[in-house]
Amino acid sequence: MSCLSLRLYTGVLLAAVNALPQEKPGPPPDAAGVRFAVASIRPADPTSPEGSFWRTTPAGDIRVHAVPLLALIMTAYGVQEFQVVGYPTWVGSDRFDVEAKSGEPPPAKPLLPQSNPTLSASLRSLLADRCNLVVQRTTKTQDALVLKVAPHGTKMRVVEPDPGKYIRRPFSLHAEGMTMPELARNLSIIVRAPVTDQTGLTGAYGIDFRYSESPEMMAGRTMAPQPSDLPDVFRALIEQLGLVLVKQKAPIEVLVVKEIQRPSAN
Repeated sequence: MSCLSLRLYTGVLLAAVNALPQEKPGPPPDAAGVRFAVASIRPADPTSPEGSFWRTTPAGDIRVHAVPLLALIMTAYGVQEFQVVGYPTWVGSDRFDVEAKSGEPPPAKPLLPQSNPTLSASLRSLLADRCNLVVQRTTKTQDALVLKVAPHGTKMRVVEPDPGKYIRRPFSLHAEGMTMPELARNLSIIVRAPVTDQTGLTGAYGIDFRYSESPEMMAGRTMAPQPSDLPDVFRALIEQLGLVLVKQKAPIEVLVVKEIQRPSAN
């Protein structure tokens, strides 16, 4: 399973990563008490004509087909692929089907999966119950990109926070009410590298960001870059948002898989 495939599975489902103390073992405390009402997880049928998909309802029900457990872990813990370490190869290659119902009515204001803490906690419980997943959060210092304010200041509009109101498509990001930590997480997906927020900006902003692929984004890929008149992501940040990405060492959260077992057919 390629890195790009995993991002496609989880790009719209990543939960917000909370700040946690270093070396905090096991799942968060809420995972033990929040579970799907009904859930199944089984190896996917390799002869199925359906392609991989991940569907979520406003009530928090999910139906997942032919997706690796690594994608489930990433969504459950709100991390990206480069943050998950210590797992056996099959976790990123073997594919599984998941069907689960929350047993709850849809909320008055529907939440996107990435802003639904109950869905994330239910996924953590499912992985712990069916796969005996045990993880440990820690941090390590490594090469990263640090998001900072450009020398001439920001070019973003200050608006009210709205964590569920944003759209990320290939080569564009539009948001009304995005915070800088949220922007850093989205940029990390875009540039395929760790990005940490050091802007010092505490508000929420309206963002309309359009860019093309940079040489860093093309690293390790064999396909040719898409033709575009747009600036690459690094120059677009400066020109459109008044922000800059700087390469330096930074502490990065890491999720260490301490134990995991292959789920059997129900």
